Amino acid sequence: MRYLSAFFCTFVIAIIGYASLIPVLGPTPVSAEYWVQELLVIKRDIVKKYAGTKKIIIASGSSTLFSIDAQLLTERLGMPVINLGLMGGMPLTRILEEAAAAARPKDIVLLALEPEYYCREDTTGFDEWVLRNAIGWDHAYWRQLGVIERVTAIRQLGLKFPLDMLIARFDQAFRPATIQPRLDALDEATVLRKFLNPPAIADNLYSVFKMSPYGDIKNTSDSNYSGTPRRADQPIKVCAESFDKLSAFVSQQKSNDVSVFFLNTPYVEVDGLDTMAVETESNRFTANLSAVAPVIDDRQSLIFKRSLFLNSELHLNSLGRTLRTEQLLVLLRKLIETP
Repeated sequence: MRYLSAFFCTFVIAIIGYASLIPVLGPTPVSAEYWVQELLVIKRDIVKKYAGTKKIIIASGSSTLFSIDAQLLTERLGMPVINLGLMGGMPLTRILEEAAAAARPKDIVLLALEPEYYCREDTTGFDEWVLRNAIGWDHAYWRQLGVIERVTAIRQLGLKFPLDMLIARFDQAFRPATIQPRLDALDEATVLRKFLNPPAIADNLYSVFKMSPYGDIKNTSDSNYSGTPRRADQPIKVCAESFDKLSAFVSQQKSNDVSVFFLNTPYVEVDGLDTMAVETESNRFTANLSAVAPVIDDRQSLIFKRSLFLNSELHLNSLGRTLRTEQLLVLLRKLIETP
């Protein structure tokens, strides 16, 4: 029995020691979505170019990345509009941090957040993605985590993850060529050089080297979305934690003389849509956020045919993006002209 107890204790200690590799090793180039890191590097560089100019910043996850043409808005409005669309897996705080870092006095920030962001505390499934990418490339977010959060990361990442970290450290030290794309993504100079001189053939749809000078993903003419979309006649839940984060962000921006407004995201036209309910839910959403900042569009005008969506209920293709941008252009002209 004594030997069994000793074996069990040794086993537990070994597991704890193995799991502790996550906080001990910290940032490591494990497999992750390094295109988001490249996206951030390029968009921060775009923001720098207009640091001394009054501008409009449109921030969210990938809905803005694909569904708004900031270059067209810039040309029509005669002032810079920056597409700060990122990736929907990122925490709300990260989206808001990037928007805050980009904004300067007199700027306008439009939050075109995906519906899940208004109640992210009730949305599951992102923890593993967030932690893996924090260790891979989002090192600032990793450093924000407390010791307990880092130690308990094993619950989301699984028992195999420390081994993945050890392999990545070995590759980084002795076989860097095997993970060169990851290492290149961590080198800002390399990322910016590729953006200015993009490869002849972009590697995938989400390649940041297909972006316009204002942050829009280009060449999205396909129409491949066939899923079951969220309905425009259904409510968007606004939860307390997300509401508080948004309120704090808007309050801070107001103190910096930055104006903040909300935008809705696109909806797919579906059979049996209750038009009265669409209007009711649009008005309810606007009212729920009115204590934070105005919503300047309405849900009714953002219902598009399925053929105008690219590969997701939130990603318009190039034609849908133009139609959505033309609508936004009218609203922004009124916003700019209002004293």
